[in-house]
Amino acid sequence: MRTRILSAFVALSLLVPALLFGGVLAVEIIVAIVLGIGLLEFATISGDRAKSTWRLLLAGGAVYCGVLFGGDGIAHASLLLSSLFLLVSGVMRRDDVETSFKFLALQVMGVVWVVGLGLHLVLVRRLDSGLEWLGILLIIVIAADSGAYFAGRAFGRRKLYEKVSPKKTWEGVFGGMAAAVVALFIVRGTFFTELSGVDCVVLGIFTSMTAVVGDLAESLLKRAVDVKDSGAIMPGHGGALDRTDSILFGAPVIYLYVTHCFGVLG
Repeated sequence: MRTRILSAFVALSLLVPALLFGGVLAVEIIVAIVLGIGLLEFATISGDRAKSTWRLLLAGGAVYCGVLFGGDGIAHASLLLSSLFLLVSGVMRRDDVETSFKFLALQVMGVVWVVGLGLHLVLVRRLDSGLEWLGILLIIVIAADSGAYFAGRAFGRRKLYEKVSPKKTWEGVFGGMAAAVVALFIVRGTFFTELSGVDCVVLGIFTSMTAVVGDLAESLLKRAVDVKDSGAIMPGHGGALDRTDSILFGAPVIYLYVTHCFGVLG
């Protein structure tokens, strides 16, 4: 526990000042580092790191550079072309069918999951009040996780997906949603008064739901390949994917809501 707390303190002491004072560039650099580590973890998970690493970094780097220098359209085109590149390189391996399919599935999943979702963190930061929206994403994820933990311990009876995550319950999920909504109403009353009541409810529910999906998806992946943690970048916390699964899945929800629904609903 002491190691876990110390590593979290060190990480936060570096990240928080960078996010507050470093502007968009700091977020782009931090996200690039985290996503690069995530791709390396996927290369290890795929079971053939020596051959996986350069393909994943090349494909993921192309997608990330697309969003940095070319905007949404080029980023999506880069994602498609990178997936095609991985498909062709997987076919060229000439392994048995089962091995080739597993390798290809993990490779494409790595780029789409890690980079395709993660690049939305940069897109969120580029929005008007982007720093505040990033803060809202983190507040939702933390509140939902805390609410789910306490509600699950107090009222948890019905398992959500016992084979993948034995401790998660439906009661915990609903408790996490409620905690996220309450947290957003607190945000609304303090530093982001532009939020409406509808925004608080809709964002709290849907972002916390996708955070749960992200957590379950990562747990399912680890059980499928029989690993305890995706990596060991933070002592006591596991790998980059272990720490960012909920954030990666929640970022697109924030981005799509702000660009399509914020100021329209409520």
